Amino acid sequence: MTARPAPAPLSSLTFRDDEKVFSHGGYQLLDDIAVPQFGDTRCWPADCLGRPANRKPSEWRFAFSQDDPLINLQLREYCFALLNPSHPVLCKSLIFLPAVPLAVATINASMLAIRKVMRWGREQGLPADLGLWDQEDWHEAIIHKASQVEGAKTVAFHVTAIRRLRQLAEVITGISPFDDPWGDETAEAIGAKAYDEDIPSKDTLATPSIPPETWWPLLRGAWTYIHTFAPDIFRWRDHFAQQRQPRPDTPLSTSARPTPAEDTDTLLEEWLSAPGNAVPVHEVDYQNTKAGTPMWTALSKMVTNGRTMNIFGANNTSSRPEKRRAIVLAAIGEGRVATATAGVGRGKGSAAPSYIAPGTGPGVTQEQLDDDVRRWLADPSTLVPVHATDDHGKTGEPIWAMAARMIWGPPPEAVRQEIRPAPPDRSGTHATAEAGRGRRPRPARRSWRRSGLARLPPAVPGRRPHPP
Repeated sequence: MTARPAPAPLSSLTFRDDEKVFSHGGYQLLDDIAVPQFGDTRCWPADCLGRPANRKPSEWRFAFSQDDPLINLQLREYCFALLNPSHPVLCKSLIFLPAVPLAVATINASMLAIRKVMRWGREQGLPADLGLWDQEDWHEAIIHKASQVEGAKTVAFHVTAIRRLRQLAEVITGISPFDDPWGDETAEAIGAKAYDEDIPSKDTLATPSIPPETWWPLLRGAWTYIHTFAPDIFRWRDHFAQQRQPRPDTPLSTSARPTPAEDTDTLLEEWLSAPGNAVPVHEVDYQNTKAGTPMWTALSKMVTNGRTMNIFGANNTSSRPEKRRAIVLAAIGEGRVATATAGVGRGKGSAAPSYIAPGTGPGVTQEQLDDDVRRWLADPSTLVPVHATDDHGKTGEPIWAMAARMIWGPPPEAVRQEIRPAPPDRSGTHATAEAGRGRRPRPARRSWRRSGLARLPPAVPGRRPHPP
C-alpha cells in the first residue's frame, strides 16, 4: 500500500518562488543561516532573524497546511505581504502598509486565524473565494469563533486578521476584493458585542483619575529626591565605584586567564636576577616538611605577583615544573636563602604579615597556651560560643575558631585595623592595649585542642554555652 501523493503546489501570480521571505522589511539577517524562500510550501523558519529567548522554536516559524494547495498558496501570500510591507508589488497594487513589519509571532497568529476561517467556510459550504462571502457569513464566522474561545480580545484579534486579509486581497490568489463587513466599528467593540458585553468608550479612562491630595505629595517627594538627595546619591555612587576598583598593589585573582608557560619561566628568571631577592625556606620542621625546604607556594606568589601559587608543581612530575625547581635549588646552593615562617605566602613577598603557629615558633610554649585557656575560663563573664544548630557543626559543640579569637584576638592583619580588648595578663587582671601591641599571635587550632582543655567548657560548673 503506497502513501497518498501530496497535491501539487500552485504558483503565485504575484510573487516569485525564488524571492527571499525576509527581503523588504529592513531585517538584519544573521550570517550563515539560510533564509527561506516564498516557494517553500511547507515551513518558513525565522532563525535567520535570531529567535528571542522567550519564544519557543514552534512559535518562530510559519507552518503551512498541505491539505489544500490553494489555501497553502493564499496563506503564504498573506504572510509574505505582511513580512515585506515595502515590496514593490504592494506599492503597485496601492497597498501601503507601515514600513516596520509586524512581529513574527503576530503575523503567525494572524495567519492561523485566517486558516481557521477558511476551514470553517469549507465546512459550511461557502465559496472558496472569501471575497464572495456575504456580510452575514462574516458575522456568523465571528459568532462561531466566540463560541470556541473565552475573551473579547481573542475575537477582536480574529476581526483584525480578517481586515488584514481584506487589505491584501489584491495580491492574494483566488480572493476577490470585498468591503469591510463591520464598517467603521472597532475590533474591540465587535468582540464585546459577541459576548454581550459593554462596549468600551473612547472617552472612558482605563485608569481612574488621581486626586490632588494624593499626587501632590508624590510630586513633592520626587522633587526632593531629585533636587535634595541627588548630589549625595551621585557622590555615594562614585565612592562605591572607587571602592570596587582594585588597588594597584592588589594581587591578581588566581582565577584570571592563565599565563603562558614561557612567560612564567621569564618571570622566574627576572625574579632570580634581582640581587635583593632570596628564596624563602622553612625555618623549622613543619609537619612533613623539613627545615630548609623551599616554600614553593610563597615563592610562586612572589614570582607571579600573586597570580598563582603552583608554578613549581610540587606534586607534578612534568618536565617544566621540575626544571623550575632545579633552578631554585641551584640558587639556594649559591646561598640565596631567607628563612621565613609559614605565613609569608599570605601576601606578596616577605613583607606580608606573618602568622606563626604556637609551638612552632620561638617564645611560645604549650604550657603558656594552657594557662591562657584556664584564665579565660576562670573569668565569670566568659561565655563559650557553641553551634546553635547542626548546619555547620553539631549542636552544642564549641566553635573553636571563635573561641580562639576570644582568647588570643584576631589574626595580625585584622588587628591592625581596629582596637580590641587584649588577653588577660599573667597576673590575672584584664587590661586593654592598642591593637597589635603586646599581643601574642593567634594559635593554630591544633595546638590547644590537643591539650585537653577543649573539653573543659561543657564541664565547668555554672558555665552556660553561648551560641554565636
